[in-house]
Amino acid sequence: MKRILTLVLSLCLLFTAFPAMAEDLGGTWYFLMLGMTAGTLELNADGTASLQITTDGSEATEEGTWTAEESALTLTIRDQVLVLSYDGTALKLDASALEAMGVSAEGMGMSESMMDALLQVSREPGKITLGEFSAFSSDGTVPEGRTQEEMEAIQAEMLTAVFGMMGGLGGAMSDLSSAVSDLGSAAEEGPELTVLEENFYVRKIWDDQLEGIYIAKVQNQNDVPLYISEGSIILKDAEGQEAGKADYLSRCGSRYLEPGEISFICLRADAEGGTPTDYEAVLRTTGSYYSTDGQLEVTNPELRKTENYGWTNYTVAATLTNTGDAPLSQANVVMAVRDADGHLMDLAQGSLYQNELAAGSTITLLDTLDSSTVDYCTENGMELSSVEAFGWVGNYN
Repeated sequence: MKRILTLVLSLCLLFTAFPAMAEDLGGTWYFLMLGMTAGTLELNADGTASLQITTDGSEATEEGTWTAEESALTLTIRDQVLVLSYDGTALKLDASALEAMGVSAEGMGMSESMMDALLQVSREPGKITLGEFSAFSSDGTVPEGRTQEEMEAIQAEMLTAVFGMMGGLGGAMSDLSSAVSDLGSAAEEGPELTVLEENFYVRKIWDDQLEGIYIAKVQNQNDVPLYISEGSIILKDAEGQEAGKADYLSRCGSRYLEPGEISFICLRADAEGGTPTDYEAVLRTTGSYYSTDGQLEVTNPELRKTENYGWTNYTVAATLTNTGDAPLSQANVVMAVRDADGHLMDLAQGSLYQNELAAGSTITLLDTLDSSTVDYCTENGMELSSVEAFGWVGNYN
């Protein structure tokens, strides 16, 4: 956790500039890390600025000034001047300014979009503060106004968010991964998730690089709801030694399952060295959850095959229907593709995101099947044959 806090403090000056995209910059902004409040930024009408970062008991405050023009914002703190250009949609800080601060996105193995996912500045505060999260994780202290169940749900959500982005963050996030794993080991274990079907195989993803892929159809066979919080897979070689691993779900259907409900999950890991021959997959759940969802009617799941310039392309499709009398937002579908023998081969997904599905209406969502799956089946004389789909509406209450 110490390394995480160091990262927050070292990058805070950079990210405080992002609110300049708003027309009115003055007032209070909240510095967020993975959705948790790590500090505040005050941009005062007289041109002065105050940045306060609070973590797990330690506090740092910096005073400075700010000015804004039509296409640029200048923030000065501790005699350091940061000039950001505004292109009409975003603020950009050039590489030389980053280097002057001792910060390099490339050096940390991060793209700008990855940094944005980790650290943000918002007009709205986070669900809890980083200090409250740290205290709850270390000694179980529940902050005022929150319950034990709410804090467990928020912790599970944070774990899910971290593992969901770990695949693209590389070595720069190894310390964060370790810290999150420590938190996850202390979290309350949830109800057992039943695996109805599963399949594992090793395929080529580019050149000679191999990838182990595990797909499972799961069900909540308990009497209470559960939330799929995380998953991990370890690839093993013929001697039983580790040959690659991943600590996140690469794809997943609905994570919130009422008793009897079904979903699909997928775990992928790059092989290190030789060809993996075995694996160990772990799925974790919690009995607490921050958000729920509702099942949505799905019809006509199908696999569409087209030939273009000698290439065979597969599109997976499924139709969602809103049978209610009110529009639904955040409609999603997960589509499991099987071969002719019924083996699970890959997952496809579709989502309306923040768009709404009108009452009484239908929509067909599409996704292109991974070319690595198609190549594997072609090389092994296997035929992709059928699709099974499940739909759900996120944040359904």
